[in-house]
Amino acid sequence: MFADLLRKRFWRGKGAGLREDMSVSDLADYVANTDDTDLDIHLKPQVCFLDSSQDIEFMRLENLENDWLFDFPAPSYRLHKTSSDFELPEIVSDKVCKRYKEDLFIWNERKMK
Repeated sequence: MFADLLRKRFWRGKGAGLREDMSVSDLADYVANTDDTDLDIHLKPQVCFLDSSQDIEFMRLENLENDWLFDFPAPSYRLHKTSSDFELPEIVSDKVCKRYKEDLFIWNERKMK
């Protein structure tokens, strides 16, 4: 997401309110301190799109093409892999986890079933 919004296709990031000179830490600060209603759709927590009465079912990216339920082609996860040599500093990781804690809770709760 960082490389896509701030390096490769900056026009997307600019439309999301990001600056081209932002570091990963700056992006984490921006997301952590911006209200859900002001965040670009790509940065919003997934819980923003859920109705509390919905039964949530997650699809693994690896199975997306097989599990896709719509009449248009599934996005390719192969285009969006994170570099294996990339590691977030703990302070940045903590900010991201705190910001998306509801998403993480739902994901972990669902994986346990």
